[in-house]
Amino acid sequence: MKIQDILKIYREHSELTELAHKIKDDQNGVFQIKGLAGSQAAFLLVSIFQNVHRSGLIILNDKEEALYFMNELQALMPQKEILYYPASYKRPYQLEEIDNANVLQRAEVLNQLNHQQTGRQLIITFAEALSEQVVNKRSLVKNTIKIKKGENCGMDFVVDVLDDYGFDHSDFVWEPGTYSKRGGILDVFSFANDLPYRIEFFGDEVESIRTFDPVDQISKEDHAQVSLIPNIQKNLINEEKVHFLDYLSDRTVVYIQGMDFVTADLDRQYERAAKYWQELQAQTGGAALSRGPESLYTDAKAFKNGMEGFTRIEFGGRFFFKNPVQLVEWAGSPQPAFKKEFNLLA
Repeated sequence: MKIQDILKIYREHSELTELAHKIKDDQNGVFQIKGLAGSQAAFLLVSIFQNVHRSGLIILNDKEEALYFMNELQALMPQKEILYYPASYKRPYQLEEIDNANVLQRAEVLNQLNHQQTGRQLIITFAEALSEQVVNKRSLVKNTIKIKKGENCGMDFVVDVLDDYGFDHSDFVWEPGTYSKRGGILDVFSFANDLPYRIEFFGDEVESIRTFDPVDQISKEDHAQVSLIPNIQKNLINEEKVHFLDYLSDRTVVYIQGMDFVTADLDRQYERAAKYWQELQAQTGGAALSRGPESLYTDAKAFKNGMEGFTRIEFGGRFFFKNPVQLVEWAGSPQPAFKKEFNLLA
């Protein structure tokens, strides 16, 4: 039996189909699933996601759990429907300690949510990532360069805009935020895609747009249009920030494991940011930083308020919300130890 056959059994299970029907008709209720073991949570969440046809946000306790869960999801569903939303800072208020790879993934998620480019998706994240507020939609659109195949915009104009947005010119694009040009070809590594774009011009007209591998230079996929986004953590640091939940459609289903753990971690991250801010204020006499943590970070209270507008599904061993619309009791049990007896396991 293949994994997809097992997933089909879950998807067609009578209790899960009933749950899916109730979720479809619900706007901001709470559902709970208890008794899950091992990878059953991944099977159930994918089954619900595929049955209700609504985007989902999966919130786990920490980065390690989020990555493990994403690995399980990748075996069950198309990878284009899975997005990972990480934290960007290693330490609050330390711009030099930003992880560019994580900034790229965050920008890609925000860009897709803002434009709803690829339909419904499952976004996997954790408390530390949600603690950082994000640039508002208006500023993101304002600082996004949209290029369409067939339009007349001219390479020089695009290069000028890239320079204004803080992109660095280089001989070869090798990381997000860089561009190179030769002849009628412009290579750009946007912070909204994990591969750079190669844009070919015929005069001032955009003749073709495609992604390519920066290592071997082999083209990957053709595009009719692209959105080029700068480093939103550095370039848009002074723009108004909003909570990540503000980017989600009100029809998004939020799946959360351990609400009390997540809220406790949000408060811990907020207090950590407040501590760094106070230290920096003391070092600079209050001159260097004017925006306190309340403008840049989300605490537990704000997160709880933001969650009230969504359909929420709690899973795991502990429940936070009261009076659920439906409680599903799944009689799961962990795999027993087999003491290296692989024949017994088989």
